[in-house]
Amino acid sequence: MFRISSETSVEKFRHLVASKTRTATDVVVVSYFRGALGQTGIGHFSPIGGYHPGRDLVLILDVARFKYPPHWVTVSQLYNAMTFTDSTTGQDLLQYCKHI
Repeated sequence: MFRISSETSVEKFRHLVASKTRTATDVVVVSYFRGALGQTGIGHFSPIGGYHPGRDLVLILDVARFKYPPHWVTVSQLYNAMTFTDSTTGQDLLQYCKHI
């Protein structure tokens, strides 16, 4: 398990995604704030289906396919969605969701 924190750079996250999506045995599942990607809802988990290094895109295989089909986002968009801080509580989204 790898947790994104304030010490994790977008470059480190990009390297993790690029290296793990090249294997046939590793699976990358991300937890992110849907609102940061222009979607409805709050916290969400979905696997990454691939990485396009030339365009710096990540393919998210949304598990709620009825709502959002697989879609491409930039690494920086996903990174920002994973480091979202709730403006009311000042906590990151994962800590906030644990307390609901």
